[in-house]
Amino acid sequence: LIAALKDENEDVRCNAAEALGKIDSSETLEKLIENPEIDIYDFYIFVSARKLAVRFSKEGVPFIPVYPELL
Repeated sequence: LIAALKDENEDVRCNAAEALGKIDSSETLEKLIENPEIDIYDFYIFVSARKLAVRFSKEGVPFIPVYPELL
């Protein structure tokens, strides 16, 4: 799925981002943010990464600072 985020087809990127957003793993979030080949600001990828960041910040996973009260 991570590889699909680099696809030229927007539908492929959208579906991959949605699927990754459903995977309950902080490792997925790390891969999204740390991979320089992935455009984290692509709308669909950003939304999924944001959901994962909020989810794991609420669980106390110390990976990325997120302020859910501002969302």
